[in-house]
Amino acid sequence: MPLLQCGSAIIIRNNKKHILLQLRTDKNLWGLPGGCQELGELEKKDLKLISLVSGKRRYNTYPNGDEVYNNTILFLVDNYTGILTCNSESIKLEFFSIDNLPQNLMDKDLIEKYIESNDIR
Repeated sequence: MPLLQCGSAIIIRNNKKHILLQLRTDKNLWGLPGGCQELGELEKKDLKLISLVSGKRRYNTYPNGDEVYNNTILFLVDNYTGILTCNSESIKLEFFSIDNLPQNLMDKDLIEKYIESNDIR
């Protein structure tokens, strides 16, 4: 039986309006930063709520076999401080233009919600 899980994801933009993606260690796919904030991570300022995303597209199977449906709160931030560093969940962090996203992309539904919000430029 799948679990219900609540979480968050964040669209972090640089001064060129490119979005930050992380190459994940568990699936080797690019995705949005999300989950629980770790101590010393980015201090987020001026968060803007984009959407609450749930349903079949938020189904995921974790490497340990757990099946979950994520209810994901999606935020946008342009103003942040701190140093971007990889943790055990990330191979690489990189900013991408919304018009030139990587092919091996997860979180497409969240990025679509961001585009629909008309906040992309």
